[in-house]
Amino acid sequence: MGCLTNAARGFVSVQYYKRRAGGDPHKSMRIRDGGNLRSPGGVLRLAMRLTKRARELGGYDDLWVSLADATGALGPASGARVLLSTWNRGLFLAEHGFDAMQDRGGKPVNLDLRRLRKSFKSKRYLQAGGVLPDFATGHTREVAGRHYADIGAHEEIHDQAVEAGLSEALAVHLPPPVVLDEEGGRLDDGSQEVPPEAVRHALSGATDVWLSSCRNFFDPPYSFKKGAACPVPPWVCLECPNAVFTTRHLPAVLSVLGTIEAQREEFSTAEWTARFAVAHERIVKGVLARFSALQIATAQAIAEADGPRLALPASFLETLR
Repeated sequence: MGCLTNAARGFVSVQYYKRRAGGDPHKSMRIRDGGNLRSPGGVLRLAMRLTKRARELGGYDDLWVSLADATGALGPASGARVLLSTWNRGLFLAEHGFDAMQDRGGKPVNLDLRRLRKSFKSKRYLQAGGVLPDFATGHTREVAGRHYADIGAHEEIHDQAVEAGLSEALAVHLPPPVVLDEEGGRLDDGSQEVPPEAVRHALSGATDVWLSSCRNFFDPPYSFKKGAACPVPPWVCLECPNAVFTTRHLPAVLSVLGTIEAQREEFSTAEWTARFAVAHERIVKGVLARFSALQIATAQAIAEADGPRLALPASFLETLR
């Protein structure tokens, strides 16, 4: 019987046949191995030794061969899985000091190891970093993902992965915001060219559109009609290549950031990410990171003291409902 192969460094591959696996019932799994019954490989090796003589006499290749209770005939034993499970359960209870525990009726605790499957699979999923091909041992990727990966215990790490993915996508596809100091000098990496006239307008406030200055309000990248006014809500300035940010815009930007942060308590992590992750990323890493702590503190004081003048536009509030 050659179901155990490639033994190395305390592990061995077990080849087995899974009847309910559909078109590909032949499976393989890497398990712990050792010379004692505390490893799956050790339990399988013991079963193979105990039934070796019976397999040879009957010419069988099954793991467990014994005499049938009713007929006394020699053949594969369908109850081997239950027997091995009971054996493992007793070892587990004794090893962890649970063998003396009793249930509410005063009877010994009956531990069904199958109920620990999701806990074990969850641990393996986290160890694999959520990579299904590395995690889906013994199952198809679809079954492993549906039954053991997409569970409540993993919601937070999945949300974090979505947020990280959005951040990476933004870093690749969106140019960083244009940020100027009080003299018109560039505080960003200078990847976008800003004409001198646009710099003067940004510093004077002549082209302000609440969150930023706009280099060309009548030629936005979001309109198909030449010469038409920008049709998008003002917070889209955070993603627009026409936007230019200066210290004068910081109070309004901080006001938006405060509102966005407050929405974390109103929405689930996934919904908050879908609504606000892009804007939050652009504000924190694209705009605020370019200014000094003193400039931000000054702008925060202005934002907190100048409430009515910094009120959020109604179009912004519509997205929060």
